[in-house]
Amino acid sequence: MKTVGIIAEYNPFHQGHLYQLEQAKLLTGSTQVVVVMSGNFVQRGIPAIIDKYARTKMALTHGADLVIELPVCYATASAEAFAYAGISILDRLGFVDYICFGSECGDMKLLEHLAEILVEEPTSYQQELRKELKSGLTFPKARTKALINYMKENESLGYDQTSLEILLNSPNNILGIEYMKAIQKRKSNLRAVTIKRQGAGYHDSNVSLPNASATAIRSVLTKDDLFSLPKDLPLETVTILKQEYQKTYPIFRNDFTSLLYYKLSMIKEEDLTLYADVTPELANRIKNNLTYAKTYDDFCLSLKTKELTLTRINRGLLHILLSIPKTQHIEASYGRILGFRTDATKLLRTATKENRIPLIVKTANAKQLLNQEEYELFEQDVRATHLYNQMIFQKFHANFSDEYTHGPVILKE
Repeated sequence: MKTVGIIAEYNPFHQGHLYQLEQAKLLTGSTQVVVVMSGNFVQRGIPAIIDKYARTKMALTHGADLVIELPVCYATASAEAFAYAGISILDRLGFVDYICFGSECGDMKLLEHLAEILVEEPTSYQQELRKELKSGLTFPKARTKALINYMKENESLGYDQTSLEILLNSPNNILGIEYMKAIQKRKSNLRAVTIKRQGAGYHDSNVSLPNASATAIRSVLTKDDLFSLPKDLPLETVTILKQEYQKTYPIFRNDFTSLLYYKLSMIKEEDLTLYADVTPELANRIKNNLTYAKTYDDFCLSLKTKELTLTRINRGLLHILLSIPKTQHIEASYGRILGFRTDATKLLRTATKENRIPLIVKTANAKQLLNQEEYELFEQDVRATHLYNQMIFQKFHANFSDEYTHGPVILKE
């Protein structure tokens, strides 16, 4: 039996995700799917609209066999750290054969080649990158321009420059390249396959398009308009969204405005830079723009400059809120089990036998399974979940089990 891995957020699970699950099995000949999924906070530096256990149930019901949480410090990090941590979990499980990801281009060879350049960093590429950084571009823009210039000068392009630039600025392609970089850096035996994204684009908010994006679905939930949910949403997603609406979700960034303001008002400017993704420039702007009159969203917009992107600001503020410090580690050193199908327990037994990564089923056992550094990272996950659950209670007066009493979601066959 073969196993394919997927790294995802499922915020929330939609038709495109179901298509990927089905195609991942078909393309790889796998009978089992392991998903590494973000918890209650996601890569754009915002809270997930619905909690991680609801999203785990959506995934298991529609074909996933095992769902493992991506630690919050990586789930809310840059594409590079997000991808590397996800790949490291799949790689260390010891039984995953493939990684499957979506991409806008669907060109596995090109994505792999771009990753090779970025891993090897040829001298002429490094020169191009230094030149673009000196011109004042942000690192992502400088890297894209340097990569295009390098390929234009050193290779015969199958893409014109404009197409290549679009490719390098498309979110799923970016993550795909980072997955390939992680596999190459780790010298992993994971084999990668990509599926060309179908239907709406990642940022497309048009809910009437086929395979509507998660962005579009969240926009409907924001407007309190469940009647406008896409008609092709998977069954369990629809059931959960309708049953739990205004009971345990939706959770938005603005719900944390008062908490963020209090946290920021208590920290000295120079201490803000101790947190992940907070530069001295961002720290300075935070202190100069801090006012109780602004919502979380408005505050983020007030900090934006040409050099400071909204994504970077979102992540920096969230890391302050969640007390996530700077770290040089991008290797995920444990796996928290969020849920599994009962017939997938053999996967857990295999991973335990391989003994390449600690797997946490019960939170109370974490301290015995992890070393001090690993346990401190795990405590970040616990605190982040408790904060999210507190917001559910504050907003909807719904009691949510804490991490010490809430076990994995188990789907019985």
